[in-house]
Amino acid sequence: MLFRLKTSERSSNIIKNVAYITVIKGMSLAVSFMIIPITIDYVSKSTYGIWLTMFSIVNWLGMFDIGLGNGLRNKLSEAIAQKNKKSATEYVSTAYFAIIAIAVVLLCISIPLCSIIDWISLLKLPDDYHYDISLTMATLFCFFCLRFVVQLVSIIYYAVQKSFMVELCNMCGNLLSLFVVYCGRNYFTEDKLLFLVCALCVPPIIMMVFFSIRLYCFGAYSYLRPRYSMVRTSKMSSLMSLGVKFFILQICSLITYSMTNFLILQFLNPDDVTYYNVAYKYFSALLILNNIFCMPLWSAFTEAYALKDYPWIANCIRKLTRLFIIICAAGLLMFAISPTFYRIWLQNKIEIPVSLSLMTLLFILTCCFNGIVISFINGVGKVRLQTLIAILTTLIYIPACKLLAVKLEFGVTGFVGYMFAINLISAVCSAIQTRKILKNKAHGIWNA
Repeated sequence: MLFRLKTSERSSNIIKNVAYITVIKGMSLAVSFMIIPITIDYVSKSTYGIWLTMFSIVNWLGMFDIGLGNGLRNKLSEAIAQKNKKSATEYVSTAYFAIIAIAVVLLCISIPLCSIIDWISLLKLPDDYHYDISLTMATLFCFFCLRFVVQLVSIIYYAVQKSFMVELCNMCGNLLSLFVVYCGRNYFTEDKLLFLVCALCVPPIIMMVFFSIRLYCFGAYSYLRPRYSMVRTSKMSSLMSLGVKFFILQICSLITYSMTNFLILQFLNPDDVTYYNVAYKYFSALLILNNIFCMPLWSAFTEAYALKDYPWIANCIRKLTRLFIIICAAGLLMFAISPTFYRIWLQNKIEIPVSLSLMTLLFILTCCFNGIVISFINGVGKVRLQTLIAILTTLIYIPACKLLAVKLEFGVTGFVGYMFAINLISAVCSAIQTRKILKNKAHGIWNA
């Protein structure tokens, strides 16, 4: 058992979250692995790569929450730790009001743009593609804006240290999507992209609405139910003071990670998008395992730091570091069996280069270690150093990837190699910062 501090309510809550998330993540991973070959078989690997790129483009809009989600997570955790129900409800109500306003603006802008943009060229669709791609993209944007609002419930669950509910919601949504794709693939044989948009977007939204009703109408946290009368502009400034820092990180993350599919498509081809996502999906099992333990800790670190429980924080980080060593060993085993696994999983339809698998493994392992220290740094809100590193590495992202992938001819492996490098830099700096903060030796940018 990772945490043995059973006398601590916080530790007991984390143990419960980890246990539930382990089971739910296992089921979710199985669903995720099943839906990929079924989807590729339904639409072809090139079209699946195009779908992934479409989804990435729309996800770019996620940054327009201006960091409100992560700002809310920290502020709500602090209010609950201090048992201030009124302040907690005001934070939630204000955040919902702001997110709804942003979603309406995004929808009003994106829908007209869908009919103007040349999606055929942008997505590199075949010249003989005869379906209305503008309608498909408009539908995708509509679903995203709706999800933009309802997914705020996930932040609330994180803040009240019920991370397993977020995973349960996601798993149920993915399972429902798998069912819809599997049953509908034989009936929707015309505009397959449009059907895929509906099948993969609507079920998760339905589940988020259901879990929102459960949280706000029943149980111990029903007092958090958002109400217009509880909206406070003063809380908005409080959310924004921290949220802006997270907003900058979101923009950098958007360019570095969410644009990867789009840039691979532009610099290389749709097949390479699929290769990258398949390799990432396989090794992301390690990241999922790491996140099972790290996920409940962000808000727990916020609470512990507010209460000055530094020994508890240090103990958690030590044990997570030991877990990371086990994850590294598991990663080497996964790499050794990856060719056989790909062959069985994808039924010889796709061949993943060994170099891509190796670089993806290294990238994932640095993400795992980074996740440990970043969960603490984000939890205490000292993200200025992280922000500076993100800005610098993002500024050279596109030219560096073009150099590695095209000019040096490393292909898609070059993209992953750059992401590995920037994660390694971030991990080293964040580890040093964490040590300084816990030893009360952090000054200047290390404590901002």
